[in-house]
Amino acid sequence: MRWQGVTVDYPLRRLRAVQDISLEVSGGEVLAVMGPSGCGKSTLLKTAAGLVIPTEGTVQLGGDPLSGPSRRVAMVFQEAALFPWFTVERNVVLALPRTMPLAERASQVSRLLDTVGLSDFAHVFPRELSGGMARRAALATALARDPVVLLLDEPFSGLDVTSRRRLARELAGIIAERALTTVLVTHSVDEVLMLADRVVVLTARPGRVRVDFPVGLPHSRRGNEPELDTLRNSLYRILETEE
Repeated sequence: MRWQGVTVDYPLRRLRAVQDISLEVSGGEVLAVMGPSGCGKSTLLKTAAGLVIPTEGTVQLGGDPLSGPSRRVAMVFQEAALFPWFTVERNVVLALPRTMPLAERASQVSRLLDTVGLSDFAHVFPRELSGGMARRAALATALARDPVVLLLDEPFSGLDVTSRRRLARELAGIIAERALTTVLVTHSVDEVLMLADRVVVLTARPGRVRVDFPVGLPHSRRGNEPELDTLRNSLYRILETEE
């Protein structure tokens, strides 16, 4: 996925969210996007989902311009985007291709719910789920699209520390297993260090690329590597320095 000279204006709000952003995410790479609140991180993610069309510049997927939502791209929002009147199982079914045979649908749903640890909650409604379970259900729904690119907008916000770490570890395994190209928007340095191959830090609004550097560690991280402390300190210094 590639952003080329992307600028996004919201004319009614007289607001420029991001300006002249050029980035490329390689196949299977996990890119984390950080920056101050209101700098356009979520807007940038929505351009990759085809939900926001750039005022200037282009977003490309596999070399083709992205002009709207694509089945090859799935997004997990800050709030679990589930239909409250459908069960977890039904929410996942709705994300599968309509042409898929019924038997294959049932098999796919079972596999996806097992992947995110919700096999015992297939017939539960979203209102009956904890925050962490709702995020798992939203992830299963996104994966049902069999995407090439997975977009995550602060997927662990509002969860307790233990749930965040558990879900981040599980998500890292899913991303690695499927070799998903992933873009993660987060405020958490720990999430970056657990998941990302590369980190981009944006300036204050309008967001522009301020820093772009590799994490340089394999996905199978134990969390106690000495290199992580160095990276953590570097990231905090960058984030605490205004620009």
